[in-house]
Amino acid sequence: MAYLILLMLLGAGGITRLMIAQRRRQSELQTVEGFRMSLEAISQPAHVERSPAMNRFDQRRARATGTTAASHELDPERRAAARRRIEERRAARRSSLG
Repeated sequence: MAYLILLMLLGAGGITRLMIAQRRRQSELQTVEGFRMSLEAISQPAHVERSPAMNRFDQRRARATGTTAASHELDPERRAAARRRIEERRAARRSSLG
């Protein structure tokens, strides 16, 4: 029985605390300045530019390693070798299917 009374008192105290916090927040939003500040807090900055070359995984890896993302363009020899490997895989797949 004592636990039930304690639980009820704690619940009533928590609800009262939430109601008071809600009223404070509501009175803050009643002012024009408070409303504007709340909108600014939840809005995204307008000047954010996203780089199409860097995806989220690259951004996380750069943050984790502390390095900046560099352009990983292949030189012509490596590009040609990669194209040859891709064509070899395609040819092998075609020959195994038919």
